[in-house]
Amino acid sequence: MTISFSQIIFSQGWFQLPSGTSYNLKSLCFTDINTGYVVCFNGTILKTTNGGLNWVSQPAGTSQNLYSVHFIGQTGYTVGGASISVIFKTTNGGINWESHSGAGTNGLNDVFMESFTDTRKMILIK
Repeated sequence: MTISFSQIIFSQGWFQLPSGTSYNLKSLCFTDINTGYVVCFNGTILKTTNGGLNWVSQPAGTSQNLYSVHFIGQTGYTVGGASISVIFKTTNGGINWESHSGAGTNGLNDVFMESFTDTRKMILIK
């Protein structure tokens, strides 16, 4: 799969960069111009530190499909699942991911942290 970026500041249009995975890309979140995260099927989490030129896998320890990722600084959540809900959290930029209690049966489709001061507060959408 490829990721398309637009350099709006320079108005140079869109261009594609390879993600390095064949899984369907589901959600993308950048914390600054260089650092970004993407989640995919089969529990795949990828991170870039150079604006998307290269992507490195960050294992979460699941084979469940992941549908959404959201970061504020170094703290991030990703959610997904099919017959069960999965929630993973990192506090160190994705180096380690911790599994958290799911929100019941069926998967979760979206996650969003509502506060820059309290990253424990989040919105989950089934």
